Amino acid sequence: MTSPSPIFRNLARGFAHTSLGICFAVGLLLFPKNLVVAVSASLTGLFILAELARFVFPRFREWLSVRLRLFLRAEEGSKVSGATYFLIGGSLTAALFPSEIAVIAILFLAFGDPSAGLVGRWKSGKRMWRKSLEGNLACLVVCLAVSAVAAPLLGKPELFVVFTGSVFATLFQAIDLRLNDNVTIPLGSAAAMLLLTQVLAV
Repeated sequence: MTSPSPIFRNLARGFAHTSLGICFAVGLLLFPKNLVVAVSASLTGLFILAELARFVFPRFREWLSVRLRLFLRAEEGSKVSGATYFLIGGSLTAALFPSEIAVIAILFLAFGDPSAGLVGRWKSGKRMWRKSLEGNLACLVVCLAVSAVAAPLLGKPELFVVFTGSVFATLFQAIDLRLNDNVTIPLGSAAAMLLLTQVLAV
């Protein structure tokens, strides 16, 4: 069986990443928040069970690796996958923050993080916190673009608040923390936007 090229793998992962984020955002905009949180939490639980089965049963791990070879990085063979971390980060963000803030924070993750990965692998030069400087800049530009489109459509929070959130999303993407950035990007940027909203309201 022919192995997919690295570029095709990255594009496939980026497409899946963005699609999942859009599903979260659309769900929060169209359906009651409690329903979205319940569905995403249930899906997250199923993914966690699948991860446990993957670690316990080698044959299941091999079977899953073959079928998901487009979306799994080599290092994810023995670690929790990015998709599971994405569901954890998205579910927590949806549960803990107002819907309009959660939507924007998850869109930062959905569009900004894959952009950083694609550009970082295509043009990797100077490093910043072990990440490509070009990738970090791509993440910032894309998150600012998301801000410019999403803030007027949603009506709140203010554009300045959302722009600030995009900066924090980029920082949490760039900084090498122990926790996966699929969790830290939405939670960190949402927390920054919520805090700034409360400060401006005083």
